[in-house]
Amino acid sequence: MTELTLLLLPPTKCALISAGPYTSPTQNIAHNVFRVAAADASRTWLVDPTGPQFNIFIPAAKEDEYMASYAQRVTATNPLGTAQRLYAELCALPGVGALHHAQRGGAVRAVQSGIEAWKAGAGAGVGLPGLLRLADEAYARAEEGLLDRVRESVRLFTVVWDRREEVERLLGMPKEVHMGHHEEAMRVFAKYGEFGLAM
Repeated sequence: MTELTLLLLPPTKCALISAGPYTSPTQNIAHNVFRVAAADASRTWLVDPTGPQFNIFIPAAKEDEYMASYAQRVTATNPLGTAQRLYAELCALPGVGALHHAQRGGAVRAVQSGIEAWKAGAGAGVGLPGLLRLADEAYARAEEGLLDRVRESVRLFTVVWDRREEVERLLGMPKEVHMGHHEEAMRVFAKYGEFGLAM
């Protein structure tokens, strides 16, 4: 398994990633996905968990089919774990940006925690791959149980994650301090090349 950065074809629809004067681009969009290869490397698939922001609602597809429909080309290939290392570095930086990245990472861990809780309880013996093999009614019940656990885990995360005071303190710092924090983050992104620029 590897992490790829792709240059997407212009999407027919695009989610607004940031509010304010900045709007999301619709041209030359860099996007990160996972490549999964068969043991003998004869076949490859792309897994795209964040595709819906670019109107890509296929979480996994054969690589050639995905590329033909959604991407212009691969711009970077990195070992699995590259995004995790990048986010760990970003979270260690000073400033509001680090809190933003830490919050995103915490939310992902909350989802993972909910999945693990489901697998240890009602999903024991089923697991995520087994879920897809269940008959329709059993699948619907199991899916609802899984989503209930994930929702509860995320709800608890939102209750625990309250950094308002810290954010207000950081936002009260002089502009020069914010610019310094921003420059540090840009150096981290640049270190990861095309992959970092797509984050």
